[in-house]
Amino acid sequence: MGGLLLFDSFEMVGGFDRLVLSHKFRAMSESIPETLGTAISFASALDRCAFDEAGPFLCDECVYLMGAGRTVGNAAIVDSYRENAAWAERVLDEISYESDVRQLDDGRAEIIYTDHIYHRGQRHSYRCCQILSFDADGLICQIEHAELDGQREKLDAFLGRCGVDRSAS
Repeated sequence: MGGLLLFDSFEMVGGFDRLVLSHKFRAMSESIPETLGTAISFASALDRCAFDEAGPFLCDECVYLMGAGRTVGNAAIVDSYRENAAWAERVLDEISYESDVRQLDDGRAEIIYTDHIYHRGQRHSYRCCQILSFDADGLICQIEHAELDGQREKLDAFLGRCGVDRSAS
């Protein structure tokens, strides 16, 4: 049986006005679990800001957990991603996204997102993690956002140095 190509990571180069998607592939000798394919496709859609493509990977009652916050429903979750990207487009000089996806032993998937930010002559890369759980139909039923050690604080410090007040936007 021939190898299967799996997206290993995605990278967008340029600002929102000129997005170029480059794919890095790795060959797989056996098929991948359906849920991993779903996670990869979901991450790819978010990396490309193709929010209408991301929605079908979420079940209607999907729950997004971020700290003490909770967003419920496919449309509300997709809108939250869309609103964050719109804020970045409006406020920052340039941002690009990439992600790495892996299957966890318990059947969930982990996405490590990296946002590469350029603003007022300064660069910063912010990383965070999302753990995806799946329902019986293979759709994402829960997204749990996790900050990686020190990443949020470094992002806040970068934005502060650049004169960006996220709370005022």
